[in-house]
Amino acid sequence: MFSFGQTTSKTWSLKLSSHVELRTWKLTYKSDKTEKSLPGASLVLTKQGKVIWQGSSNANGDYTVMVPGNDVFILTVSYPGCNPKRIEIVTTGVPEEIQNSNFYPSFEIIGGFIMAKPFPGIDYNGLQEPLVKVVYSPKIKNFDDDHEYTNYGTGIVSKIKNAEQILIDKFCGTNKKGDDALAIPDCPLAKRLYNEAIALIPGEEYPVVQLAKVPDCDKIEEEKKKAEEEKKAAELAAKKAAEEKALADKAAKEKAAAEKAEADRLAKEKAAAEKEAKAKAAAEKAEADKLAKQKAAEEKAAAAKQIPLQQNQNLKRNQLKK
Repeated sequence: MFSFGQTTSKTWSLKLSSHVELRTWKLTYKSDKTEKSLPGASLVLTKQGKVIWQGSSNANGDYTVMVPGNDVFILTVSYPGCNPKRIEIVTTGVPEEIQNSNFYPSFEIIGGFIMAKPFPGIDYNGLQEPLVKVVYSPKIKNFDDDHEYTNYGTGIVSKIKNAEQILIDKFCGTNKKGDDALAIPDCPLAKRLYNEAIALIPGEEYPVVQLAKVPDCDKIEEEKKKAEEEKKAAELAAKKAAEEKALADKAAKEKAAAEKAEADRLAKEKAAAEKEAKAKAAAEKAEADKLAKQKAAEEKAAAAKQIPLQQNQNLKRNQLKK
């Protein structure tokens, strides 16, 4: 398995172990990140550019490399489509008395390395440098990471991570605005925003899928516009019908009021005429009664005058008969 090439006279090796994970992103209108153990990551140990060993991470993403003593090496961890990561391993500086003893040094890089695909527009040049330097520590008589150098490497990774997060947030935010425009719907705005998202991170599925919905959005917008026009026409028709009804109700009310006024006038005139006729009839009756009474009186007076005259005539007849 191992092919170290030319080594020093010392036969000891540093047992270097660590772990590899694969980070994947699901980017929509939000970002979801998953990290899982990565089997099959490529491991290449080089000395001055010459490959002295190659291997890969196991099914759990773990790996172990036996690094020869008394030299300087670079371990490169890579995976197809992802940015490689590098470790510098310096196995010099171990005292002779330590080397001559039963010396079986080991060192584990806690946390390991995360493989991830690069994003467009991000400066990954810092990853060309080793992110960790492993050196011999006289204090612990074993190997450890150079803390100052590790902090430097961590700074490189943090800078890249921050730049990636800014891009991811912008991508997801643009998709979210596109979704909001699609929901209105504002098809031209949705189309522009999804195309902007595609340009930010080409190859991501979400804005492409959403962009395919825009023709449906055009149809929905057309139907919405038609519905609004129909609603407006219905409202105008209802308004017109209400106005016509109001005018009809007003005319009917005015007609009813006019008819009632006319009926009241006629009734009033009829009542007045009946009253006048009644008064005239009463006056005529009173006049007739007066005339009848006067006539009766006259007839009575006349009758009273006729009685003595009749008596005289009867007397005269009687006298002549004698």
